[in-house]
Amino acid sequence: MRFQVKPCSQTVGRSRSGTSANRILFWSLLAMPGLLLPAVSVCGSPLPDHVDVALGDVSINKLAFLVAEDRHIYRRYGLDVHQFVTPSAARVVAANGIEVPPANIGHDGEDAPLMIGGGAWLIAKVAEGRAGESHRVIIATTENIVRDHIIARPGINSEQDLRGKTLGAGLRNVPGYAAIVYLRRMGLDGQVKVTGEASLDALKAGRVDAIVANLFAVAKAPALGFIDLVDISRYGLPEAGSGILADPEWLSRHRDIAIRFTAASIEATRRMKEDKPIVAAVLRKWFGIRDPGTVDTIFHLAQGIPDQPAPSVAGIQEAMRVYASPALAQSRAEDFFDATIVNQATRLEAGRSHS
Repeated sequence: MRFQVKPCSQTVGRSRSGTSANRILFWSLLAMPGLLLPAVSVCGSPLPDHVDVALGDVSINKLAFLVAEDRHIYRRYGLDVHQFVTPSAARVVAANGIEVPPANIGHDGEDAPLMIGGGAWLIAKVAEGRAGESHRVIIATTENIVRDHIIARPGINSEQDLRGKTLGAGLRNVPGYAAIVYLRRMGLDGQVKVTGEASLDALKAGRVDAIVANLFAVAKAPALGFIDLVDISRYGLPEAGSGILADPEWLSRHRDIAIRFTAASIEATRRMKEDKPIVAAVLRKWFGIRDPGTVDTIFHLAQGIPDQPAPSVAGIQEAMRVYASPALAQSRAEDFFDATIVNQATRLEAGRSHS
């Protein structure tokens, strides 16, 4: 008789204690052919392990995690994942014309053991001495180069036309980082005024001349009459962009759950890039996006998300240079990431996909 091995169930949060060192072995075995039904429980407790995940911003880089939930991929890795958009993220994306349904908005996410957010944002917090107890470790990066676009008002027809203009980008976050490295690359550092208003609303109101736009805003911009001036990814600028950020104390006790969560996201990324109807369903449910043209554009842009989300070491190092400060000087690049999670998750996902 063949068996599916089920590890112990556990609700996981920053205040919980205890883990099982054998779970990684069990889930590695589960990836092997032949380990099928009926199910048995090693500890007498049913699956799944519960974990809260905060979506700290709203962008295309979050789609795979939502696909993993809606297509029950997390469940196949023995996880009960509660994902929610933070209120601040919902407010920011609303300025780009995307309304997150109230049912999908949770709390600020500080207590969630896993957060989907920007590595550059994390490093900027440390540089300012603001990390405190909310310090996180980057275990995966789904945005290893700057992939934002510059969206401009009519009349700005070239990148050099940005000289003397106002660029909305955010401050000390991923778009803010993107603005700094992009303007340096173009020789426009100090010649463009950068503000924190990086939204289509600010562009419509004339408060800025152009914005550093995430790919959701890029998809909506043409219908509003704005110009997609440049896809910054053409320059290959390294970035510690959106990815999986883990509470380090939680991670030390629940590495097996982090590995399974990351493996599920890798599988979901592959599914997302292959199946547009899945993407359309997620966009409709989570963000109220129904326009077929917008869905087509987002699906196309999502193809650039990396299949293997290894932490962007080059992006972390560059962010440390950009945000250099006495507080940050006490940290090394290695303090901000753990590359072993993705390595083990990749092996686990590959085993399951070929079983």
